[in-house]
Amino acid sequence: MIGNNADVHSGASPGRAVGRNIAFFGGGRWARVLIAAALQTMPESTRIVVFSPGNASGMREWVHINKAGEKITVFESTEGCLPRTFSAAIVANAVKDHRDAVQWCLENDIPVLVEKPISPDLISALQLWELSVQKRILLAPAHIFLFTEYLKNFAHKIKTTGIIDHIMIHWMDPVAEDRYGEKKSYDPSVTVFADWI
Repeated sequence: MIGNNADVHSGASPGRAVGRNIAFFGGGRWARVLIAAALQTMPESTRIVVFSPGNASGMREWVHINKAGEKITVFESTEGCLPRTFSAAIVANAVKDHRDAVQWCLENDIPVLVEKPISPDLISALQLWELSVQKRILLAPAHIFLFTEYLKNFAHKIKTTGIIDHIMIHWMDPVAEDRYGEKKSYDPSVTVFADWI
């Protein structure tokens, strides 16, 4: 465990190198998948701090069940947190909360990787991009679609079709689905169209 709230929030943690922590924003299934992957790939000295206003108790239980208390600490918010303790951040919370999490990271000079979409609307996404350019802090969207061959095939078909005057979409996801050992849910605030594009 990184220590208590005072360690991360005041920076008073003896023996811990500043900037060796990764901040995670989120408390759902996808955040847990990413955190589990991070635990397997990051150096042994790296610690993870999770900010989960909506599910801190659930995240703490998951940390306990996975015996990861030496590596992960969970907080409800960033309030009083000392940002210089983080070398990077990953945003995998609800889409409605992406903008605030990304903005906090950029304002505190923390490079950030954010799950799609960066923000629920174009204006705030552009504002975040401008802030990252102005501060020279990395803002990276997760390009998961780069690994989907079916989208490349679809793009090729579109190019060879000619002018398109309409598109019909048939959504075929199951109502309930198990992914990585957990029930998959979705964020209803994000339309299918926005999620795809």
